[in-house]
Amino acid sequence: MTAGLVGTTTTQAEVEVSASAGVANMYLWRGQDLGAVTDTGGKTTGGVPAISGDISVSAAGAYGGVWTSSGDANSGQEYDIYAGYGGEAGAISYDVSIWAYVYPDGGTSDGTFGDNSEIIVSLGAAGASVGIYKQVGDAVDNDNMFYTLGYGMGSFSGTVGI
Repeated sequence: MTAGLVGTTTTQAEVEVSASAGVANMYLWRGQDLGAVTDTGGKTTGGVPAISGDISVSAAGAYGGVWTSSGDANSGQEYDIYAGYGGEAGAISYDVSIWAYVYPDGGTSDGTFGDNSEIIVSLGAAGASVGIYKQVGDAVDNDNMFYTLGYGMGSFSGTVGI
């Protein structure tokens, strides 16, 4: 008779924390200059500089975080809360996330979570990607959808959105 040891192993998901900060000469979002200022005479001038930063946490395909910006000229300070899951199935990459865009000073949101939110679904393969952005929450506008199509090769990539 031989005696043996039975062992069990547990693996713990590796948790990654990342952060970034940036300064831009304008706040460009989906082709719109959100920092543009219109004077009393109706003349619109280019955007004001924006400072932004984020912190995110990810593990085993799941992620979440907060992104903030000095905001746009009309809505003021903005912070976005997001969570999602992404991965690969064979040669296909996928990602599903929800974003809440919050403006504490009012703006396009009353400062509550979910007032101005989107569900984002994206798929990719062979350097190409497609994304669908659907507004959800209290301020739902069923006509408010955004689509992206992208392609990347090596160090170069491009994305168009409608």
